Amino acid sequence: MKKKREEQQNTVETIQDRIKKVRLTYKLSQQKFVESLGITQSYLSSIERKNTPSAALLHAISCLYEVDFDWLLTGKGKMFALTPHKYSPLDSDFLMEVIEAIIGVTSDRGIFLNPKKLSLLIVFTYEISFKHKDKYIGKKRNPFLKDTANKLLDFSPFIKPSIS
Repeated sequence: MKKKREEQQNTVETIQDRIKKVRLTYKLSQQKFVESLGITQSYLSSIERKNTPSAALLHAISCLYEVDFDWLLTGKGKMFALTPHKYSPLDSDFLMEVIEAIIGVTSDRGIFLNPKKLSLLIVFTYEISFKHKDKYIGKKRNPFLKDTANKLLDFSPFIKPSIS
C-alpha cells in the first residue's frame, strides 16, 4: 500500500504536465525548447494547454533529453532513462538500410527535406524500426522501413516536407 501511494505521488498527472516538467527541469524557455525539437511555439503551447502530442514528438523529447519514454507516456517509473540514448551503439548496416529506404520514399513522393528534417527522419526511422529489425530480414525489411518513414512524414509535426 505504501509503495502504491509513493508511486502515485511521484506520477506527474498528464502527459502535457510531463512534457512541461522536462522543459522546466532543463530550465528552458518555450522558445529554446521548441528550437531544439524543431516545432513551433504555438504547437508547444497548445500541448502544454492539454492537446495531445504526437508519438514522434514524444520520441524526440525522450531522445534529446534522455527522458524515459515510458515515463513520458504514462508517468510511471523514473523520469530519466537508465541508459542514455546518445550512447547506444549504431548498427551501421541497418542504418544504411534505413537511409536507402528514406531515399526511396522521398524520391517516390517527390519531396525534399532540409538537412535537419532529413536527419530527424533518419534518427526516428532508425529508433522506431531497430527493435523490430529481426522480424524483417532481407527483402522484407525495406517495405517495413519505407512504411515507417512514410508514417513519420505523414504524421510528424516537425518533419513537414517541402514539395519540390
